[in-house]
Amino acid sequence: FTLNEVAERAGVSREVVASAMEHHGYLELVPFGGTQRRRLLTDQAFHAGIGHNVDAAQVRLGLEGCNRTSAYPVIYPERV
Repeated sequence: FTLNEVAERAGVSREVVASAMEHHGYLELVPFGGTQRRRLLTDQAFHAGIGHNVDAAQVRLGLEGCNRTSAYPVIYPERV
């Protein structure tokens, strides 16, 4: 699941989910692509079996007209 999907399932906002995961050390805001920042899962989250980060630049996506892709966290449904 994405953070949006986790938030929808929990009936809370995406920011609440992100804040809770950051508080517990599972999510962090990291520099990405120069001046941008992304929320990605930490190594702690990966080793705890919470999920992993997908580097979409390394995966072919069927998105027409998109020249740029970025990394994003994927949370395992069984861990939500």
